[in-house]
Formats: sequence, structure tokens, C-alpha cells
Amino acid sequence: VAHWVPMGNAIACMTRWLTSGLFLHRVAWLWGRGQCENGTILGLEQWNWLQQQLLEEDDSALIIVASSIQIWSTNPAMEGWGQFPKEQERLSNLLRLHYEKSTSPVIFLSGDVHHAEISGQPGYLEITSSGLTHHCGQPKLYGQLCRPLLENFHGHRHSKQDYYIGLNYGIIEIDWIQRRANIQIHNYGGETVLQVDQPLDFRPDGSSFPSSQKCPQTWDGHLLPYASRIFWTLLAAILVVSTRLWW
Repeated sequence: VAHWVPMGNAIACMTRWLTSGLFLHRVAWLWGRGQCENGTILGLEQWNWLQQQLLEEDDSALIIVASSIQIWSTNPAMEGWGQFPKEQERLSNLLRLHYEKSTSPVIFLSGDVHHAEISGQPGYLEITSSGLTHHCGQPKLYGQLCRPLLENFHGHRHSKQDYYIGLNYGIIEIDWIQRRANIQIHNYGGETVLQVDQPLDFRPDGSSFPSSQKCPQTWDGHLLPYASRIFWTLLAAILVVSTRLWW
């Protein structure tokens, strides 16, 4: 859709948004997609490899996992792991097992969305850097809609204002003396616009690691209250008009 249909990107974003806001996946069987909530990102062989990397005993000071799309984002207009809730839950459970067996902190790197962002908390931080050639604030992408989208969907973010709209790139600096990794987002001019620290000695308890159910969800039904109001308003209007026409 995004490549072959005019305004395909906008249509794709809208369908993701409506699916999230109205729980449309629950009625996807109407158009032959009854199992869409079980969609996958990784295959069995890839999951086995990732599990081996995260659960095997080693002395890594830091584990970096890269993903082409965002992992923890709750923004329904953007493509991400949140559109595949079973996969996101599986990854969250794998992280919990990792911290029960290993002392190596994990951070995630992602892109794709044409803005920069810091998501999660120490132990499962995600740093998004995108892009080097264009950003979501430009007219050919989301334009004036970019900032409202980022302002409204922030539950996944390290802090509400941890995003940047503009050309950007990321840098990871590891201080072996202070035992911390400092991850920075730089703008086109090289200035630091976002940054966050991941202590290398950070030791979260696997049992206290947040479950996927306690984390903000992408498919959250946030449009249902508005849809309900519209439905009852239209129904009332139809009844009023019908009554007047009848009498």
C-alpha cells in the first residue's frame, strides 16, 4: 500500500491508528485476517538465536540489540513491535529471563520513524535515531502532524520530552572508569539534543522487571470513547429526524 497507492504512507498510518484505537483486530476475521494479533516479526530460527545470545552466560559489559523498527513505542501511527503484541510480549519475557541469569545490561537501537526518541528505562532502554536525510516534520512526511503525534503518544518514553524532530544521528560512548554507557542523539550541526545513561553495573532483578502487561500498549482502544459518542449522537439525530418525518 505504502509504495503503490497514492498517499500510501498516510493510508498505512491511518489503518494502524484505527486498528489500535478501535481494536479492529478483533473483527479482522470479517476480511479474512482473523489471526492478525498473532502476527510475527522473527521466525523460529531467529528467536532461537536471540534467546541463545541473551541467556548464555558470558562476561559482556553491555549487550546492544538493533531493530529496524521501534520496539517499545506506543505510537499507533508508526510501524513497530507494538503492532505485534505477542512478539513484544515474548521479547519482554526473554529480557526477564536474561536478567535472572546474566549481569549484562541490554540496550536497544532502532530507526525507521524519521525522528529521534528515547524509550524505556535502564535495563531496557531503546534509543531511536532517524534519519540522516529527512525527518517527520517535513511536508513530504507528516509535516505539522508530527509533533502532535509525538506529544500525544508518549507512555513508552523515558521522559515525556525525550524526542527530537530534525535530522539526527546517534553516538554511544562507554566510560570504563565510571562504568556507564552514555547514548547521545546529535542534530545536523553536531549538537547533543538528547542523551541518556545506562549504568554498566545496573542489576535489575528478573522478578521485578516490568511485565509486558504493565507496560503501555500500542493497541489500547483510545478511540473507543470518541466512537461511542459519535455513534450515540448519530443515533439520537436519526431518531429525532425520523420522529419529525413520521409526525
